[in-house]
Amino acid sequence: MRAFHVAKARAKNCEVLDDLTMDELRVAYRFAQKRGCVYCGEKIGDDFSVDHVIPMSKGAHNSFWNIVVCHEKCNYRKHNKPASKFASKEKMDEIIFDMIIRSPYHEEAITNFLSTGEFISSEDGKALRDIEDRGKVTKDG
Repeated sequence: MRAFHVAKARAKNCEVLDDLTMDELRVAYRFAQKRGCVYCGEKIGDDFSVDHVIPMSKGAHNSFWNIVVCHEKCNYRKHNKPASKFASKEKMDEIIFDMIIRSPYHEEAITNFLSTGEFISSEDGKALRDIEDRGKVTKDG
């Protein structure tokens, strides 16, 4: 898959953590084939792109929890904005849910949602907003 190799090359160029596997991309791709492009909803074919919800250019990881499969044209239009600045509210809810399920902390997120109605704690939410505000994350997290 060309998209896998492009994502790997970009991660190396951005000097970010890169633990995305081909198997993980295959899972995301199969899911996208059923659902459609995460941004426009249209059918995904063989010519697709791996997008990062929090851009690698901002320091985010090339990890399963941070990727979505979309059309190349949608990824190009999004550029290096966080998904929250590009996707509709409904699509962003889907993206966040997908990220939570794939996250190594998904059990904690689900427990938090059941007790507070929020997927992430207020501290984690503040950290994500800080990342977007600063435009950078540290390589540690």
